[in-house]
Amino acid sequence: MRLKHVSIKNFRGIKQADLTFPDEQRLVCLIGPGDSTKSTILRAIHYALWPSWNLSVSSSDFYDCNTDEQICIEVSFDEFPDSFLKEQKYGLYLRGSWNAEADEPTETNCFLTARLIINDSFEPQWSIVCKRQDDKAFSTADRQMVSPGMIGIDFSQNLNWGQGSALSKYVDPRETIKKNLSIIEAESRKLGDYSDLDAIAPIIAAVADGYGVSIDGELNNKVSLKTKNVLSTIELFEGSKPFNQRGYGSKKLINLGLQIGDNDRASILLIDEIEIGLEPYRQKSLIHRLKKEVNNGGQVLFTTHSTVVLAELDISQLILVNSEDGVTTFRIIANENAMLNSKMQGMLRRIPDAFLTPRILVCEGITEVGFIRALDEKLQENEKFYMASRCVSYADGKGSAEALAVAERFHDLGFDVAVLIDNDRPEDENKKNSLISKGVSVFSWEEEQCIETALLPLFSVETLGKLLQWESEKKDATWDEIIKQGFAREKYILGENANLLEIAKICSNKEFFKRVAGGEELGKMFFEKISGISPDSAAVKTVNSIVSWINYGEELGLSK
Repeated sequence: MRLKHVSIKNFRGIKQADLTFPDEQRLVCLIGPGDSTKSTILRAIHYALWPSWNLSVSSSDFYDCNTDEQICIEVSFDEFPDSFLKEQKYGLYLRGSWNAEADEPTETNCFLTARLIINDSFEPQWSIVCKRQDDKAFSTADRQMVSPGMIGIDFSQNLNWGQGSALSKYVDPRETIKKNLSIIEAESRKLGDYSDLDAIAPIIAAVADGYGVSIDGELNNKVSLKTKNVLSTIELFEGSKPFNQRGYGSKKLINLGLQIGDNDRASILLIDEIEIGLEPYRQKSLIHRLKKEVNNGGQVLFTTHSTVVLAELDISQLILVNSEDGVTTFRIIANENAMLNSKMQGMLRRIPDAFLTPRILVCEGITEVGFIRALDEKLQENEKFYMASRCVSYADGKGSAEALAVAERFHDLGFDVAVLIDNDRPEDENKKNSLISKGVSVFSWEEEQCIETALLPLFSVETLGKLLQWESEKKDATWDEIIKQGFAREKYILGENANLLEIAKICSNKEFFKRVAGGEELGKMFFEKISGISPDSAAVKTVNSIVSWINYGEELGLSK
């Protein structure tokens, strides 16, 4: 079975949502900020295919607790059991579209739509629907054939012999447990001594006599097993210990394995926050196992906030979820541009946390990443906050052209995006202006300047000489060129009248700072000396503009 489309109305935090699943992927991950209704989407799918007649619903399940507006959840799916194709079942309800008036099935599209309606009576009504026939009741027995496995935080009951638990999908325990409980009940009446409780007998007899009620036998106390679900009275043990006393992560993995193994009907598996309780190595192993399992059919839909999980996925498996004023929207991360998809895939591997924060500062390269790391520490020192507290992550854009393309894609996906880029490539001007017109903040240095030529000339000769003692991989080659051009007589000692701009150009050409650690060293020195640099300098203004963007437009002025 495979989901094709989900429509949700007036359910919990969702006023309206419509999600179409990519046909080419059976492993689908929902990402997005907290309160974006990701978990609610999974719960809605589960309810729409609920495997029993009793579904507990309250007013809090309605959007804004308004029971005047009914809950309506529609789930369209294909790869269903063959028995559903019979005319007396749902064969006349096959569809080819969920939004067109003519929804006849086609060779490329043929699916069923299950609808759950809940109104102010709190009585759920399940049906199979199409636009050509009156709705037809979707029976409990048929829903059991397609009901998804659901693994949330409260999954431990799946390792008990409860109705619908994962264990019960493999072995039907009902007759065995009922027969043995009758034996246990009879034997326990012989073994127990409850005579102390029999003191209640004369009291009841006296009351009965006073109200004209006859007592026909001796009143005494015996064991009587009473439970609505006799299955839950038997528990799985591991040796002498209940199996449910195992660690959270181990129980979760076994539960997942049971749900996936129950794949005779290639079912759907819903997993909320897949990473909870699992160490990073187990998260990686689980994702690779799920990738392999879905090749055999079925579908796995899950949510995550884990960078470890994201780094193991393909961008074609990601759906970005956002919610505003009750309207949940979805964006597919991948698009038709294969080259851009490749760049975004690289970003997902290198910096997966960028996909989990609403605001992204794309840096041209690793030097800029290091510089922003130093800025982050300066903000903590001066202003007592890190960029993360302003919902900002920063990422290596892998060069100016790629950084601009990635920034544009993140912006199109709904992220708040800024770019820090050099200003020494005239060919980038059109793209930068296009991004600015879209609302992307583009930060750069003065014309024809890169980060080295913008910042290094602001230092004194003594300060720059000290900075160039840093153990760069390019240290010796850089100093050889500095000596060759006459700015020093010997290595590691600059001349008093050294041309700082020309030395900055040498550092740039020789890639002296082309490491994250190099950019961080440059940034540390810049912020250490910033109070002695004119606030009117173009570089300081650029840095203050970046800080203002980070702080939601409020200026701070690090040079104070």
